[in-house]
Formats: sequence, C-alpha cells, structure tokens
Amino acid sequence: MNITSLNGVILWTPPQLDCHHEVNFLPNGNFMTLTHTERFVHTWGDSTLWIGDIILEITPEGIVVWEWDCFDHLSTVDFDSVVLANLPPHEAYDWTHGNSCTFDAADSSIYYSSRNLSRIVKIDYPAGDIV
Repeated sequence: MNITSLNGVILWTPPQLDCHHEVNFLPNGNFMTLTHTERFVHTWGDSTLWIGDIILEITPEGIVVWEWDCFDHLSTVDFDSVVLANLPPHEAYDWTHGNSCTFDAADSSIYYSSRNLSRIVKIDYPAGDIV
C-alpha cells in the first residue's frame, strides 16, 4: 500500500509491514495504520491460531514509534463462537478484522473499528487505554 497524489505520484511507501485498509496522516507528521498479529489462544480444550490487529504509528522514515495490540487490550473471552466453531481445520481464526483506525485530535483519541467484534473502540492516545 502506497500513499499517492491524485495524479498517481507515490508520496510515501510504508516499511516492510503488512498494512491493511488505510494509512492516515497524523498532525505530528507521522502515519497511523493497521497491521496483523497472531497468537495461539486456548478455547474449548484446543489451541487455535488467532489473527488480531495492531495499530501502528510510523514516522515518515518508517520507524514504529507507537503501537496498540488488540491482544493486550481486548479480552479473548469475547469472540464469535459460531465462526470459531465452523473454522476449517488448520485455518487461523480472524478474531478482530479491523477495518479502520482514525485519530481524533480534538481529544487525542483513536477510534478503532473491529468488524468481527461488531464494535468501535475509543482509545486514549498515547496512553493506549480503552475509553
């Protein structure tokens, strides 16, 4: 994913990260984006690979200066049991599937949209606490 001008000129290419859905400009000149993380989670007597989201703040030079990992802030007790029960063998469970993260400069917060958890989470920035 690149950031391009309206006439197709590449303005910025993120570092070697698997960024998805969007990259936002922040007031401090950095960028915010979503990437994936994976962990094994023990449910129903079995350990399954779950995919979650990480929100990253990246400098224009590609240095990660802030991150928010959903596994550290959301409870894995909350999940779609129907989807997990019907997960094909050896397939990772897409726990959160974040679609967006947006910075609100008015109160220094981030809004994170998780499709698979059916919620929007307000995050205090830079503390990382869920509001």
